[in-house]
Amino acid sequence: MRNMKRVLIAIVASIFLSATATATAQETYEEGKDYKRLSTPVRTANPNKIELVEAFSYTCAHCFAFESLIKQYKKTLPEDVLFVRAHVSWDSMTENLARALYTAKALKVEDEIHEALFKALHIERKVIRTPEDIQAVFAAVGVDGEKFNRAFNSFGINSQTKQATAKIRGYKIDSTPQLVVNGEYVISANRDIDHKEMLKIADYLIAEIRKSK
Repeated sequence: MRNMKRVLIAIVASIFLSATATATAQETYEEGKDYKRLSTPVRTANPNKIELVEAFSYTCAHCFAFESLIKQYKKTLPEDVLFVRAHVSWDSMTENLARALYTAKALKVEDEIHEALFKALHIERKVIRTPEDIQAVFAAVGVDGEKFNRAFNSFGINSQTKQATAKIRGYKIDSTPQLVVNGEYVISANRDIDHKEMLKIADYLIAEIRKSK
Protein backbone atom coordinates (compact mmCIF):
# COMPACT_ATOMS: atom_id res chain seq x y z
CA MET A 1 0.00 0.00 0.00
CA ARG A 2 2.83 2.36 0.91
CA ASN A 3 4.52 1.67 -2.44
CA MET A 4 1.26 2.36 -4.25
CA LYS A 5 0.98 5.75 -2.54
CA ARG A 6 4.51 6.59 -3.59
CA VAL A 7 3.71 5.68 -7.19
CA LEU A 8 0.57 7.86 -7.15
CA ILE A 9 2.47 10.78 -5.66
CA ALA A 10 5.14 10.41 -8.31
CA ILE A 11 2.54 10.35 -11.10
CA VAL A 12 0.77 13.47 -9.76
CA ALA A 13 4.09 15.29 -9.40
CA SER A 14 5.06 14.32 -12.94
CA ILE A 15 1.79 15.66 -14.35
CA PHE A 16 2.15 18.90 -12.38
CA LEU A 17 5.73 19.43 -13.58
CA SER A 18 4.73 18.70 -17.16
CA ALA A 19 1.88 21.21 -17.01
CA THR A 20 4.13 23.80 -15.40
CA ALA A 21 6.76 23.29 -18.09
CA THR A 22 4.16 23.70 -20.83
CA ALA A 23 2.81 26.90 -19.29
CA THR A 24 6.34 28.24 -18.87
CA ALA A 25 7.12 27.45 -22.51
CA GLN A 26 4.00 29.27 -23.63
CA GLU A 27 4.82 32.31 -21.50
CA THR A 28 8.07 32.77 -23.40
CA TYR A 29 6.17 34.21 -26.38
CA GLU A 30 6.59 37.95 -26.26
CA GLU A 31 4.84 40.79 -28.05
CA GLY A 32 7.27 42.61 -30.30
CA LYS A 33 9.59 39.61 -30.44
CA ASP A 34 7.49 36.59 -31.42
CA TYR A 35 4.45 38.46 -32.74
CA LYS A 36 3.29 42.03 -33.19
CA ARG A 37 0.11 43.72 -32.05
CA LEU A 38 -1.68 45.94 -34.56
CA SER A 39 -2.17 49.50 -33.35
CA THR A 40 -5.59 49.47 -35.02
CA PRO A 41 -7.33 46.07 -34.91
CA VAL A 42 -9.09 44.90 -38.06
CA ARG A 43 -12.73 43.89 -37.74
CA THR A 44 -13.25 40.13 -37.92
CA ALA A 45 -15.84 38.32 -40.03
CA ASN A 46 -17.63 36.75 -37.05
CA PRO A 47 -17.43 38.39 -33.59
CA ASN A 48 -18.58 35.12 -31.99
CA LYS A 49 -15.47 33.29 -33.22
CA ILE A 50 -11.73 33.69 -32.73
CA GLU A 51 -10.52 34.37 -36.26
CA LEU A 52 -7.27 32.96 -37.65
CA VAL A 53 -6.31 34.40 -41.04
CA GLU A 54 -3.59 33.01 -43.29
CA ALA A 55 -2.31 35.83 -45.50
CA PHE A 56 -0.67 34.13 -48.48
CA SER A 57 -0.02 34.10 -52.21
CA TYR A 58 -0.26 31.22 -54.64
CA THR A 59 2.99 32.47 -56.22
CA CYS A 60 4.88 32.23 -52.91
CA ALA A 61 7.16 29.19 -52.54
CA HIS A 62 7.13 29.58 -48.74
CA CYS A 63 3.32 29.51 -48.77
CA PHE A 64 3.42 26.33 -50.83
CA ALA A 65 5.78 24.77 -48.27
CA PHE A 66 3.55 25.97 -45.42
CA GLU A 67 0.42 24.44 -46.99
CA SER A 68 1.03 20.87 -45.81
CA LEU A 69 1.33 22.07 -42.19
CA ILE A 70 -1.71 24.33 -42.45
CA LYS A 71 -3.79 21.53 -43.96
CA GLN A 72 -3.18 19.30 -40.93
CA TYR A 73 -3.35 22.14 -38.42
CA LYS A 74 -6.82 23.20 -39.58
CA LYS A 75 -8.14 19.78 -38.56
CA THR A 76 -7.09 20.41 -34.95
CA LEU A 77 -8.81 23.78 -34.55
CA PRO A 78 -11.70 23.85 -32.06
CA GLU A 79 -15.18 25.02 -33.01
CA ASP A 80 -14.70 28.50 -31.62
CA VAL A 81 -11.91 29.25 -34.13
CA LEU A 82 -12.70 30.39 -37.67
CA PHE A 83 -9.93 29.80 -40.23
CA VAL A 84 -9.84 32.20 -43.19
CA ARG A 85 -7.59 32.29 -46.25
CA ALA A 86 -6.73 35.80 -47.48
CA HIS A 87 -4.79 36.23 -50.73
CA VAL A 88 -2.61 39.30 -51.15
CA SER A 89 -3.17 41.64 -54.12
CA TRP A 90 0.12 43.36 -54.87
CA ASP A 91 -0.12 43.53 -58.68
CA SER A 92 -2.40 42.43 -61.52
CA MET A 93 -1.22 38.82 -61.29
CA THR A 94 -1.79 38.42 -57.54
CA GLU A 95 -5.09 40.31 -57.82
CA ASN A 96 -6.30 37.79 -60.42
CA LEU A 97 -5.22 34.94 -58.14
CA ALA A 98 -7.05 36.56 -55.23
CA ARG A 99 -10.16 36.74 -57.41
CA ALA A 100 -9.63 33.06 -58.20
CA LEU A 101 -9.75 32.19 -54.49
CA TYR A 102 -12.99 34.09 -53.90
CA THR A 103 -14.50 32.72 -57.11
CA ALA A 104 -13.66 29.20 -55.93
CA LYS A 105 -15.36 29.94 -52.60
CA ALA A 106 -18.47 31.22 -54.39
CA LEU A 107 -18.60 28.13 -56.61
CA LYS A 108 -17.93 25.82 -53.64
CA VAL A 109 -14.72 24.37 -55.06
CA GLU A 110 -12.28 26.20 -52.78
CA ASP A 111 -10.26 23.21 -51.58
CA GLU A 112 -9.97 21.71 -55.08
CA ILE A 113 -8.87 24.99 -56.67
CA HIS A 114 -6.57 25.87 -53.77
CA GLU A 115 -4.65 22.63 -54.26
CA ALA A 116 -4.77 22.85 -58.08
CA LEU A 117 -3.34 26.39 -58.21
CA PHE A 118 -0.44 25.55 -55.91
CA LYS A 119 0.26 22.40 -57.93
CA ALA A 120 0.09 24.20 -61.27
CA LEU A 121 2.45 26.97 -60.16
CA HIS A 122 5.00 25.09 -58.07
CA ILE A 123 5.01 21.52 -59.37
CA GLU A 124 3.94 21.83 -63.00
CA ARG A 125 5.68 25.23 -63.29
CA LYS A 126 2.86 26.75 -65.30
CA VAL A 127 2.49 30.47 -65.86
CA ILE A 128 -0.84 31.61 -64.42
CA ARG A 129 -1.35 35.34 -64.78
CA THR A 130 -4.56 36.04 -66.66
CA PRO A 131 -8.23 35.15 -66.15
CA GLU A 132 -7.88 32.76 -69.10
CA ASP A 133 -5.01 30.95 -67.37
CA ILE A 134 -7.11 30.67 -64.22
CA GLN A 135 -10.17 29.49 -66.13
CA ALA A 136 -8.12 26.55 -67.44
CA VAL A 137 -7.40 25.48 -63.83
CA PHE A 138 -11.10 25.68 -62.96
CA ALA A 139 -11.98 23.70 -66.09
CA ALA A 140 -9.56 20.95 -65.01
CA VAL A 141 -11.64 20.39 -61.85
CA GLY A 142 -14.90 20.40 -63.79
CA VAL A 143 -16.10 24.01 -63.62
CA ASP A 144 -17.93 25.17 -66.75
CA GLY A 145 -16.22 28.11 -68.52
CA GLU A 146 -19.33 30.27 -68.72
CA LYS A 147 -20.12 29.65 -65.06
CA PHE A 148 -16.54 30.61 -64.15
CA ASN A 149 -16.65 33.84 -66.17
CA ARG A 150 -19.93 34.94 -64.62
CA ALA A 151 -18.60 34.45 -61.12
CA PHE A 152 -15.07 35.76 -61.72
CA ASN A 153 -16.36 39.03 -63.22
CA SER A 154 -19.31 39.47 -60.88
CA PHE A 155 -19.98 42.42 -58.59
CA GLY A 156 -19.82 40.07 -55.59
CA ILE A 157 -16.29 38.87 -56.38
CA ASN A 158 -15.19 42.45 -57.09
CA SER A 159 -16.45 43.47 -53.65
CA GLN A 160 -14.88 40.50 -51.86
CA THR A 161 -11.51 41.14 -53.50
CA LYS A 162 -11.57 44.83 -52.55
CA GLN A 163 -12.57 44.04 -48.97
CA ALA A 164 -9.84 41.42 -48.65
CA THR A 165 -7.27 43.83 -50.07
CA ALA A 166 -8.31 46.47 -47.54
CA LYS A 167 -7.92 43.95 -44.72
CA ILE A 168 -4.47 42.94 -45.97
CA ARG A 169 -3.48 46.63 -45.79
CA GLY A 170 -4.98 46.84 -42.31
CA TYR A 171 -2.93 43.83 -41.21
CA LYS A 172 0.18 45.60 -42.61
CA ILE A 173 1.20 42.45 -44.46
CA ASP A 174 4.55 42.92 -46.18
CA SER A 175 5.52 39.29 -46.85
CA THR A 176 3.91 35.86 -47.02
CA PRO A 177 2.91 33.67 -45.35
CA GLN A 178 1.77 35.48 -42.23
CA LEU A 179 -0.90 34.60 -39.67
CA VAL A 180 -3.31 37.12 -38.18
CA VAL A 181 -5.07 36.19 -34.95
CA ASN A 182 -8.44 37.82 -34.32
CA GLY A 183 -7.55 40.91 -36.33
CA GLU A 184 -5.13 41.97 -33.59
CA TYR A 185 -1.90 39.96 -33.71
CA VAL A 186 0.39 39.21 -36.65
CA ILE A 187 2.83 36.29 -36.72
CA SER A 188 5.67 36.12 -39.23
CA ALA A 189 8.43 33.65 -39.95
CA ASN A 190 11.99 34.82 -39.40
CA ARG A 191 15.42 33.49 -38.51
CA ASP A 192 14.17 32.30 -35.11
CA ILE A 193 10.55 31.42 -35.96
CA ASP A 194 9.86 28.69 -38.53
CA HIS A 195 6.47 27.63 -39.87
CA LYS A 196 5.85 25.13 -37.07
CA GLU A 197 6.62 27.76 -34.46
CA MET A 198 4.20 30.17 -36.14
CA LEU A 199 1.41 27.68 -35.48
CA LYS A 200 2.48 27.26 -31.85
CA ILE A 201 2.37 31.02 -31.36
CA ALA A 202 -1.07 31.09 -32.98
CA ASP A 203 -2.25 28.43 -30.48
CA TYR A 204 -0.85 30.50 -27.62
CA LEU A 205 -2.60 33.69 -28.76
CA ILE A 206 -5.88 31.86 -29.38
CA ALA A 207 -5.73 30.48 -25.84
CA GLU A 208 -5.00 33.94 -24.42
CA ILE A 209 -7.91 35.48 -26.33
CA ARG A 210 -10.20 32.68 -25.19
CA LYS A 211 -9.24 33.39 -21.56
CA SER A 212 -10.14 37.06 -21.93
CA LYS A 213 -13.63 36.34 -23.30
